Amino acid sequence: MGNALGSTYAFDLTAMVQRTVNGEFGSRYTRLALVDTGGSSIGSYKEFHSTRAANTAARPRLVITYVTSAPPPPVTIRVMQWNMHKTKGSDGICNPDRTANTIVAQNVQVVSLNEVNFFSGTCAWTFDMGAKIQGLLQQKTGLTWYLQNVNAGGVGNVLLSLYPPTSSSSTLVDFGRGVAQMGIVVNGRIINLFSTHVEYDNASWRPIQISEAVNWVLNFSEPRIVMGDFNTSPATTDYAIIGTVYGDAWVAASSAGTATAYNGTGATHGASRFDYVFSSKLPTLTLQSVNVPDTGVNGVYPSDHDPVIAVFIVK
Repeated sequence: MGNALGSTYAFDLTAMVQRTVNGEFGSRYTRLALVDTGGSSIGSYKEFHSTRAANTAARPRLVITYVTSAPPPPVTIRVMQWNMHKTKGSDGICNPDRTANTIVAQNVQVVSLNEVNFFSGTCAWTFDMGAKIQGLLQQKTGLTWYLQNVNAGGVGNVLLSLYPPTSSSSTLVDFGRGVAQMGIVVNGRIINLFSTHVEYDNASWRPIQISEAVNWVLNFSEPRIVMGDFNTSPATTDYAIIGTVYGDAWVAASSAGTATAYNGTGATHGASRFDYVFSSKLPTLTLQSVNVPDTGVNGVYPSDHDPVIAVFIVK
C-alpha cells in the first residue's frame, strides 16, 4: 500500500456482495466505483491499471474465496392478515386496546391491517389509528414495532413488523385503494411484505385494482408475501389474477394437512374467505401452517373479519 509505483490495494467486497444478493439495492446486478475523496495534491494522486493493461500482472484481479460451511438453520416467521374494521367490534364499540390485545395474543412478528382510519371515521376522527395500534403494541410487548402505511382517502392499510425495515414504500391504485410495502431481513434473506384491500361494492373495480397491485409488487425482489382483504372468493376470475401467480397459504396448508380454523372452513367474513396470505412459490420460503383463530371473548368479536395466521419457514 502507498504511492510508490507498483503498490497494490486490496478491497474486501464480501459485505457488499452479500447485501447485493439479499436484494438491498433493488437489483442483483450491481456496479462498483472507486472514488478518491481525499485532498487534491500531487502526493495524493493515484492511477490504477485497467483490465486492458499491456502488463497482465498489473491488471486488477477479482479473487473469490470459497468457504465450505453449513447453511444457516431455517427460521420461522409468523404473519397475520386482518381486516380490523376500524377497531369496531361486534358490540359496535370502537376499542383500539382490544384490537392490540388480539394481535399480541397471536404472537406474530408481522401484521397486515386493513380498514385503518387516518383522522377519519367514527373511530378515529382526531388521530391516526395505525400509529395508535403501533404504540399500544409497543406498550404491551415492550418491543419496537415498525410501521408502514398507505392512506387511501382516510382509510387504508398498515404493515407492522418486529423486524426493522430495509425498505418501505406505498402506492395508490385506481378507485381509492392502495398497497403498503416493507422489506425485512429474515435469516439473512430479504422478504418483501405487502398489504392491500380491494373494493367490495363495485365488482368491476376489483380486477383492475388487483392487476395494478400485482404489477406494482413485481418491482420488488422475491420472495414476497402479499396479504390483504381481496373481497373475492376462490375460483373467481378476480382471485385468479393473483392466485395463479402466488401460492394461497390456506390452500397449500389444507393440502398439507396443516390448516386449522375455529369455524372449520377457513372463512374470514361470514361464510366467505375474503382474507388471504399469498406468497412466492420458492423453496427459500415454504409454508408451515395456517390458522384462522377464534378471537371472540365472551361472545364479542373485535372485528367483523377473522384474522389469518400463517407460519413460514425461511431458508
